[in-house]
Amino acid sequence: MSAICLRQLALFSVCSSLVTLLSCSTLSAADIAIVAETTAEAKRLARQNSLESCLPYILDLTRATSPSGVTMWKSSAQQADSECNLDYLLNDVVIAGEHESVTRQLLDLRDRVGAFGSLVLTAHNWDDRSTWISSLTLFADEVVPAFNLAIGSTSQDHHT
Repeated sequence: MSAICLRQLALFSVCSSLVTLLSCSTLSAADIAIVAETTAEAKRLARQNSLESCLPYILDLTRATSPSGVTMWKSSAQQADSECNLDYLLNDVVIAGEHESVTRQLLDLRDRVGAFGSLVLTAHNWDDRSTWISSLTLFADEVVPAFNLAIGSTSQDHHT
């Protein structure tokens, strides 16, 4: 997930609708994060909202336009192209869970790639506005403070 996130920063930055600042260094990371009351609910929401059509579209577009095909999405060079599909993206790229799970996943990302100064959350799922607002609210109110506390930051910067 971490290498993919960093390689996709340019794409995600263009699609971004929210920048949440996490106090680290000047590096940036990008991802899709869905926060719900439970991890099961977040994963269900990820699968049933517009991500279900948007992510395969992004893969198809990547296959059609990138000289290296879907290589940029792979978690390793050994991963087969056929394994770059919706299930893979939802399970290994999208961060979905309750706020503690999302915080752990972001801390794991930080452990693997190093400190980052901003996280660009992409918003592919505005098809259900109230769900997305709830996710962003949980992210801002629960994940960001817990993440900053875990890394020893006193920053409360976040933009919604």
